[in-house]
Amino acid sequence: MVHAADIHDGTKAHLLVEHCLGYLDRMQKILVDDAYKKVFYDWVYDNILGLEIEFASRPPSDKGFIPVKWRWVNERTFAWFGFFRRHAKDYAGVALDKDNKFC
Repeated sequence: MVHAADIHDGTKAHLLVEHCLGYLDRMQKILVDDAYKKVFYDWVYDNILGLEIEFASRPPSDKGFIPVKWRWVNERTFAWFGFFRRHAKDYAGVALDKDNKFC
């Protein structure tokens, strides 16, 4: 989902969840950071029964680098995709293309 840069993600996140509900019938929990505490959490609580919101943020009392639960999994996965060009930027149009390495 793409929106204007001056709109906070937490105010428009409900549009993405509404779209996914029809496809992800097993979805039980959404992991978010503290930026989604205000508008998005209230919207989920008012509109969707049985969907749990878990906030993955470091405790405010901790200082220095603290790995946040589950966030590193997401960041590591996208780092791997960016490292391997075939996953990140595959410009081959069809499998019969002479530059495609899989044919």
